[in-house]
Amino acid sequence: MTDPTTPTGGPAGSPADSPADSPGSPVVDVLVTTDGTAQITVDGRTHQLTAGDVETARRSSVAHIATTVAAPTGGPVQANVVDPDGSWHLLIHPDGTLGEAPTTAPAATSAGTPAAAAGTDDPDQTTPAVTATAATPARERPAGGRHARPTAADLLADRDAPTGSPRAREGWRGWLATRVGLPLAPGAAEQARAGLTATVQTQLPGPRTVVVVNPKGGVGKTTSTLLLSAALGVARGGGVLAWDNNETRGTMGLRSADAGHGGTVRTLLAAAPGLTSTAGRLGDLDAHVHHQRGVRFDVLRSDEDPTGAGVIDATDFTALHTLLQRFYRLVVIDTGNNIRSANWQAAAAAADQLVITTTVREDSAASAAWMLDALAAGPHVHLLETAVTVLTDPSTSTKDTDRRRLADHFTAATGNHPGRVVHVPFDQALTRGGVIDHHALSPATRIAWLRAAGAVVHGLVGGQHAHANARRA
Repeated sequence: MTDPTTPTGGPAGSPADSPADSPGSPVVDVLVTTDGTAQITVDGRTHQLTAGDVETARRSSVAHIATTVAAPTGGPVQANVVDPDGSWHLLIHPDGTLGEAPTTAPAATSAGTPAAAAGTDDPDQTTPAVTATAATPARERPAGGRHARPTAADLLADRDAPTGSPRAREGWRGWLATRVGLPLAPGAAEQARAGLTATVQTQLPGPRTVVVVNPKGGVGKTTSTLLLSAALGVARGGGVLAWDNNETRGTMGLRSADAGHGGTVRTLLAAAPGLTSTAGRLGDLDAHVHHQRGVRFDVLRSDEDPTGAGVIDATDFTALHTLLQRFYRLVVIDTGNNIRSANWQAAAAAADQLVITTTVREDSAASAAWMLDALAAGPHVHLLETAVTVLTDPSTSTKDTDRRRLADHFTAATGNHPGRVVHVPFDQALTRGGVIDHHALSPATRIAWLRAAGAVVHGLVGGQHAHANARRA
């Protein structure tokens, strides 16, 4: 069967190919959900496909419609599609090629803008307007006498502004734009992801430290540290470290990929004197940190020696933190459960941004709330004003009322910024407790952590002056 993503001829959907030319041609309704399920309804009869992810569900539904609906009719059929990226109308041909179904709209105005654009609620039913941009006029030269010699700055200043609109790259719109060549702009979901990514990519004025906290065990601190680091690393292109700052041994080594060596905080502490000298190089850290391929961040594991008797204290933390800030733009620190321990307090003192992580459960939320009370009464109270809270569903049956109640509490307790309380849905891919496979995460999980990363960077940029003043006080 022909790959439904690959057109075999010119763009489908021309008037000659329209289902309107084939009386009685069925119209198909397709609903694709975030869990990768596609419901295909033809003449009131529904067929369900379970694919596991949205992209596979799209491909499978196209293939199914092409072979079971379009092929028997001998021509294209119209499919009304609704999925996480939006809704629009497609033509699906018997060979699996795709096109956008023609729509009836008034002729374009002389400026090239569809006259009906303002009268529709569906942005996918209009053709994106292309507005010509006049070239920037050349820089004026002094009148009379010898003219000034143009400089390189003049040449760059006289460049034309970019024209045109970005093309869709994701979802059905990206499929049609790249495979069929239709001039489709990104849909609402893709634009939202692009906006979040741009926020995460905001330039920071220097190295920054993010500390993930909750004094209760089993609430997802380590998982949150790794997933937040992944979202930051992918969007920013690297320069991110996830650090397991437990007094003895944490579990980050169990949840992250191994680089094939035994590097931990202990080996890095031993090598620190040489690395802090002028001869220290970024590549020298490779013997101590574990690179996470595909997600562009490194992991510094806690002590994994079962016979070790020492603990990481405040002096050790400070030595490591000073070293790591030389080589990483963002350091994301996983903490232990004892907020009175010296290395926990040292991490709080070094923090530019606090991330509170909790499941939507009374015990884990109460533990986090108690910790905030303790921070509010101490020298780190300034961290609460820009803190980000991540609320993770512990199961698929989490109640909306419980989630809203916790969100309201942590919003009020951390500066009254609703955008800094982020909901992360339950994800089956994280339940086994082994090495996290980022490619197995649901799209909803990935976008939630991108949203959390955006909130963190926003807090880092907006709160830098307040934090600096608090440290000088």
